[in-house]
Amino acid sequence: MKKSDIYRKIKNILQKMLSLEGPVLEKLMPETDLIASLNLTSIDAMQLLVLIERDFEIFIDDEDIGKELIQNIDTIANKIIQIKCFCHILCPYSL
Repeated sequence: MKKSDIYRKIKNILQKMLSLEGPVLEKLMPETDLIASLNLTSIDAMQLLVLIERDFEIFIDDEDIGKELIQNIDTIANKIIQIKCFCHILCPYSL
């Protein structure tokens, strides 16, 4: 899985979770501030992390959960890659 595939999957999760459409979805780039641009609440953030863990089959340590992690799609993707690579001897993800 390439990083662009991870971006796409995260974007799909956000789309379904927040019922995003058209221009809002199109403007959602890897570096877009999710909290500010989507008005994410703390409940939204926790729901997003639960969906990320489920859909990517990972576990995010409580100490890693925070505003910095859900800042944008890129920070989430990097954490997913970090966790997946830690769990595999050879990392199949392209950074």
